[in-house]
Amino acid sequence: MILSRVADALYWMGRYLERAENVTRLLIVTEEMSSEVLGLDEDVARAEWSELRAIFPDGDGGKPPHSLPALVQVALYALSIDPGHPHSIFFSLKKARDNARTVREALTIEVFVALNETYKHDARGARSRHRHGRPARRRAALSAARLPRLRRAGAQ
Repeated sequence: MILSRVADALYWMGRYLERAENVTRLLIVTEEMSSEVLGLDEDVARAEWSELRAIFPDGDGGKPPHSLPALVQVALYALSIDPGHPHSIFFSLKKARDNARTVREALTIEVFVALNETYKHDARGARSRHRHGRPARRRAALSAARLPRLRRAGAQ
């Protein structure tokens, strides 16, 4: 039997990790689809990214960039490492980590370390993006690679 506080924190930790994984999968699928159709029709490739931005609005209310590379960069940054975007992978990992920290005693060391390392990795990426203006594409892919490791650590 566990306390309701612990059950609640574990539930939300799992939900936030699931959300991060789903956004990561959507980014990967959108990137692959956009890359495949880019040679055929740039408008279709642009529509892929525009539709993803419509599903997960960033609240800026601004018009999306017209050029495809700029649109891709804006969407990847917003949904991968933007700390202020409520649907970003980084935001979800932060919330999952916050919940994990409140119930540290109920988690295995492997789960807590994997979650903490993934969060720290993405936090470094978010800071370097602000300093150096690097594209977010690589960081989104790295986050995608680290999320299954979290799932395996939780299954132990």
